[in-house]
Amino acid sequence: MDWKRRTRNCGYLIVLGLFIGIIIYNLLPTSSPDTSAYDAAAKLKAECIIYVDFSRNSGENRMYIYDILNKRILYKCKVLNGKGGNHKFSNLPGSNCSSIGVYKILEQSVLSNGYKCIRLDGLSKTNSNALTRGIVIHPSKLASIVFFQFPGNFPLTNSSLGCFSVSYKDYNKLVYFIKNKNIKYLVANS
Repeated sequence: MDWKRRTRNCGYLIVLGLFIGIIIYNLLPTSSPDTSAYDAAAKLKAECIIYVDFSRNSGENRMYIYDILNKRILYKCKVLNGKGGNHKFSNLPGSNCSSIGVYKILEQSVLSNGYKCIRLDGLSKTNSNALTRGIVIHPSKLASIVFFQFPGNFPLTNSSLGCFSVSYKDYNKLVYFIKNKNIKYLVANS
């Protein structure tokens, strides 16, 4: 009987340790992404862009809205990748993978399931099938359930068929910035 209580107590300590570790991780400052976003924006002659850094784990903020003129990050959030897997990319229809490259941000629309979305058109060779594949930015219940960062990949990261899946709160912020900052491009990098 005594060993069962000790085992249970050890389990509680492990969970408590993980929880404390996550809290400490969230208090640490996040490093800013590389200069690829600025380089991409300069080529596109854009004042603001959305930049997705797929080299970061899905448990971290990896979607950024950059104000290029003032050289600062206006907003950052988590974004989930396609079912094809972490750090796997494809432009092929049916691959369920995310695609990297430059996207033109089109209009806000409504999917057949009633979800709002922001339509995207792939401008790169690596994402030229984006319209055909129906690649969009859309809100996700799965992305909405975790409100903190944690090291490693989000365990429910495969919630998308290649789209940029964000929380409802983040989706509304993205719509606000796209309209008010006249953001025309999304750049996804690996």
